[in-house]
Amino acid sequence: MNTPIEVLTIPAGTRLTIEGERSRDFFVLLEGVASVAVEGRTVRTLVGTDIVGEIGLLTRAPRSATVETLVPSRVAVLGERDFRRLVDDDPDFAALTWAAADARLS
Repeated sequence: MNTPIEVLTIPAGTRLTIEGERSRDFFVLLEGVASVAVEGRTVRTLVGTDIVGEIGLLTRAPRSATVETLVPSRVAVLGERDFRRLVDDDPDFAALTWAAADARLS
């Protein structure tokens, strides 16, 4: 399967997701550090290889948190349509993303 993934280098202060907005992209934090805030309160810190955006895309719900990079970072970005196709076509990827979403929601 050929899934288009874009790798970006982004500055500190870049918001990957904004709480309450529509979910459009899935991210893998390849390098860097990002904060996760819910209702303006930091609840978690992410580091390289963490994933971002799976909850909203899997549940078709608005973003559950705002994720902002704290340092210059590299991220891999997968758009919504390609994310859904990958979840449908790759059981291992689907299991990984659902497990991550379940862990964060519990």
